[in-house]
Amino acid sequence: MPDSAHLHPARKGIRLSDRQRLNWLRLIRSENVGPVTFLDLISHFGSAGDALQMLPELMYRGGGHRPIRVATIEEAEREMEEIERIGARLVGKGEPDYPPYLRHYEAPPPLLIVKAIQAYSTPRRSPSSARATPPLPAIASRNGLCASLAPRASPSYRD
Repeated sequence: MPDSAHLHPARKGIRLSDRQRLNWLRLIRSENVGPVTFLDLISHFGSAGDALQMLPELMYRGGGHRPIRVATIEEAEREMEEIERIGARLVGKGEPDYPPYLRHYEAPPPLLIVKAIQAYSTPRRSPSSARATPPLPAIASRNGLCASLAPRASPSYRD
């Protein structure tokens, strides 16, 4: 976990600051950085910001002959604006809203784009259960993971 991440007071997990979230997005969008490398870099350097600073040097140390492309602040900010524009948000691994079943994967995506989907009451559900059911997230990640959690979220959604 990043050393400067804050624990969320009400639920278990970290809460990334806006700066950390931006750096996480820049790191995962950088050339040759996937989930395993991302987690290794965070573990080694303690934060995405420090890993981003060291990425070009690491490439040369590893025998690379050309500079590695690091995602720019502007690119990450544009992506975050687009995510916000569509009504979604970025959730980092370790944050309370990160899907629990993904946490157990060997190399889960470090960031997910999450958008709440409003649940509508069906004739089989009582008004009280409709009010008690939270919006359902649809998740997507850079690595092509895309799933709707509605069928697994609540028995009231199943046929």
